[in-house]
Amino acid sequence: MAEAKKGFSLSTERGLVQGLMRGGLILSALLMGLGLFLHMQQGELGLHGISMWEIFRGQLPLADFLLTAGIFILALTPAFRVILLGFLWASEKDWRFVGVAVLVMVTLILSISLGGH
Repeated sequence: MAEAKKGFSLSTERGLVQGLMRGGLILSALLMGLGLFLHMQQGELGLHGISMWEIFRGQLPLADFLLTAGIFILALTPAFRVILLGFLWASEKDWRFVGVAVLVMVTLILSISLGGH
C-alpha cells in the first residue's frame, strides 16, 4: 500500500498562493485608489517623489501614505508568495525548492538593502 503524501494537496497550495496574490493586488489597488481619491479631493495632482522608507517614518500626509503603502504592498506581494511557497515546500520536505526560495529571499533582501537608498 502506498504511503499518503505529506503536506498540502496541489489544489490547496494553488488556492493559497492565488489567494495571497489576489489579496495583495486587491489591497494595494484599494489603498492606491483611496490615496488617489484623497489627492484629487485636495486638488493635488502634481507629481513628487517619496522615498521607499518614508512610509515608516510616520510623517507622510494620509493621501501620500495610502499611495505609498499600496505600492509597497504591491511590490512585496511576490516576496510573500516566495515565503509562502517556501513553507509549503518545507511541509512537503522538498528541500531543494526550499533552498531556492531561501536563495531568492536572500537576493531580494540584499538588493533592497544595497540599492534602496
